[in-house]
Amino acid sequence: MQDLTKSLTYFAPGDPSSNQQEYNHVSWPSARLNISFTVFPCLVLATRKKMQNGKNKYQDAIQALDSLWGSLTQDRQLSTCNLQLDQTLDEAYFPSLSGSRAAKTINTDQVVAREFERNVGSRMDEEDMDDKVPLLMVPQLWIWRVGHCVTTAYSTATTEPNAQKPMYDGKFPVELPTNRPDLHIGLILAHHVEACGEQIKLTVLDTVSSPLQRFESALVSRMSDVEEYVDSPSSSGDKFTEKRLIHSIADIRGELAMISEIIQEQDRILKAFISDTTESSAEGEEVNLPDWNTLQYRLRPQKARHRLEQYLRRIKKIDNAAERLERSMQDKIELKRTYASIKDAHNSLLISMAVVGFTVITVIFAPLAFLTALFALDIEGFDQLKVTLPLKNGTVPDDDDENAVRVYSSKKMAGIFGKCLGCNL
Repeated sequence: MQDLTKSLTYFAPGDPSSNQQEYNHVSWPSARLNISFTVFPCLVLATRKKMQNGKNKYQDAIQALDSLWGSLTQDRQLSTCNLQLDQTLDEAYFPSLSGSRAAKTINTDQVVAREFERNVGSRMDEEDMDDKVPLLMVPQLWIWRVGHCVTTAYSTATTEPNAQKPMYDGKFPVELPTNRPDLHIGLILAHHVEACGEQIKLTVLDTVSSPLQRFESALVSRMSDVEEYVDSPSSSGDKFTEKRLIHSIADIRGELAMISEIIQEQDRILKAFISDTTESSAEGEEVNLPDWNTLQYRLRPQKARHRLEQYLRRIKKIDNAAERLERSMQDKIELKRTYASIKDAHNSLLISMAVVGFTVITVIFAPLAFLTALFALDIEGFDQLKVTLPLKNGTVPDDDDENAVRVYSSKKMAGIFGKCLGCNL
């Protein structure tokens, strides 16, 4: 037992500059003891409240250790106690994001959370949102093997009695020999790989689909949003709607790339574990054990690798569809903008024609109205522009005759109007 304690202490994960250990599988086989240590990333869905509670407990533990050990620096605490904090998908992909101001905004803007709020958020109270909104987490599974002893550490555990257990509960088949720790470890790793593609029960009443299914649903929703925006009656573009669509599609592709990176890490660790686990490493194998029993459990990790390949192909398919949607959306938005530009140009032409018409009317009738008003005044100097109209009998009376009617000469007025119009132009 003393040797086991020393081995677990020596191989305990922990980086003084980080609260997460790098994913890996290392082994130290020897004639006396076979020792191995595995850090395996898992993809699980947890609630937003559970994620925040985990961070609060982490901070409380740090403060408790600080008061217990006295004046120790933060780095010293992390290096000594090896406290590990569950990370969200973005934090696992960008380790420096943990603890930053942008972490809260980015973590709450995950695709799975946004789609949940979009579908059922309007029917829920704000207080219940944190208890229901799912987040994609990347907890670490640690597995130590020292001889025949296998010790595991896994932080994500459910408090609901009827919820799905994210951790393998240790109930191995009866025919599995207890002196085969490699088979035990293989079943544990395979269980976490297979659980990623199944429906997840967050609570007793709330069951959500697998992460990749939620990404497919999100992509279909974006397709509907793009068509709805393009077919909207408004011909002018809405920059806020376009920004939201571009952001959501970019988020889908970005998080798919993060998930793909985690799955590739899982495949790398499984590959190292499978190559490290051989028939020659078995110790004390029971002779009467049927070969097919040993084979079917030994093939579980290999089948898990095939499942990871299926995940990667599915991610690639979703990403290709998102890329096509992104290009199609850009083309449709550009078409909408082109149509809006053509319509604006047509409206501008109509307005220009109206302006020209009003300008012509103004140029012609404004001087005419001015002259009409001007010559309507009784000004002595304008008498020379007047002529006497003939009477009914054809005679032209004298200017002093009371029956004489004097009016402005049309020829003289036309000349004056022409000169005024020329000056106005």
